[in-house]
Amino acid sequence: MKKALALILLVVLCLSLAACTASKDDLVGTWRGSWEYEGNLFERTFTLAENGTYTSTLYKNGNLNKAESGTYEIDGNTVELHPTGERNWTPFDYKGGKLINNDHEFTKR
Repeated sequence: MKKALALILLVVLCLSLAACTASKDDLVGTWRGSWEYEGNLFERTFTLAENGTYTSTLYKNGNLNKAESGTYEIDGNTVELHPTGERNWTPFDYKGGKLINNDHEFTKR
């Protein structure tokens, strides 16, 4: 009886952990978010492609501020954007169907 209960609990735990992990199907597509900082409006759009690459644009007050492209990696519920030619990378947490970085939320369109 104890073994059966332990097995059931193990299966439930595994299923709940699997349900919390972001899949490529969840993430591939175009994401948008906007925020204000020091009186400026920032709008960022990025597209995650099936082949593991991405493109991104950042607008400040309606003017293009930065465009980049690179690759991305998925590690559990974290998505890392790795811009081409740069050492830095940007992590996003996948929570509730949103990507979140530094309190900035991005929704899939």
